[in-house]
Amino acid sequence: MFTRRILTLAVLVVGLAAAPAASADIIPTTPLPACGAPPCVVSVLHGATPLPYPSTAGDQYSIFVSTYVLIGARYFSFLIDDGTATMTTADEFTITINTGSTYPAETFARGQGVVVTRSGVAPGPYTVRMTLRPVRMA
Repeated sequence: MFTRRILTLAVLVVGLAAAPAASADIIPTTPLPACGAPPCVVSVLHGATPLPYPSTAGDQYSIFVSTYVLIGARYFSFLIDDGTATMTTADEFTITINTGSTYPAETFARGQGVVVTRSGVAPGPYTVRMTLRPVRMA
């Protein structure tokens, strides 16, 4: 017997960073804090209900948001997975990230019904909001 996981995953490819990443097999990531100084997580919603971020053991959903630099470009990624709640493909999540002075150019998502909203003007701060529903992962 096997189990299926349902998760929401997205990666934002944004502007060029100041320095290229070091050559290594493992790309170091930096977890994003809840908003204070950018880059940071503005909010995470399940439907219209705010979710705690950063998540801790015992929360309904496990939420991880990070940033990293690869070949001179800054990336932001997030993952929302089951915590104490069981996620379904009908659940809707919205995450808003303040990317600071980094323009959120491209987005890639593994989800359904994805809506991406970018805001801000040069020199920033910029924000990107993604609303999506989870997809089944075998």
